[in-house]
Amino acid sequence: MRQETTSQNSPTYSTKTIRQAGLSADTTYSLAEGKFKDGRLGDALNLYNETLRLQREQFGRNDPQVARTLNDIAVTLSNMGEAYEVSALQTFREALLIQRRILPIGDKDTAVTAKNMSILIDELNKKKGKRPQLHPASYDIS
Repeated sequence: MRQETTSQNSPTYSTKTIRQAGLSADTTYSLAEGKFKDGRLGDALNLYNETLRLQREQFGRNDPQVARTLNDIAVTLSNMGEAYEVSALQTFREALLIQRRILPIGDKDTAVTAKNMSILIDELNKKKGKRPQLHPASYDIS
């Protein structure tokens, strides 16, 4: 895999580079997790998006792994700053739509995504100077 280096001597992965390498969804997911933990959010986002593309090709759009990756993309976006918060909220919603459609009631992954979405909504409401009012359950996602 061709890698570009940053001043920190840490590899940067472009979407083109990732696709040329022919990595599996599991590999790109593991790389994304590492980049996220290192605070390399842009690289993590590229890797998570490639993971999502590969998972959708392999499993279809309504799969628990796809929903998990969408949750991770949303978490990454919500950590990238205000400019990405609306996209994060939309991505959490997409993950919840899938999870509520295919997973049993009370599933742990659904609870994690709902909690993450609720945290972001609370942060958005606080920025507006309001008490938290919106909750994931208030979204019509049926």
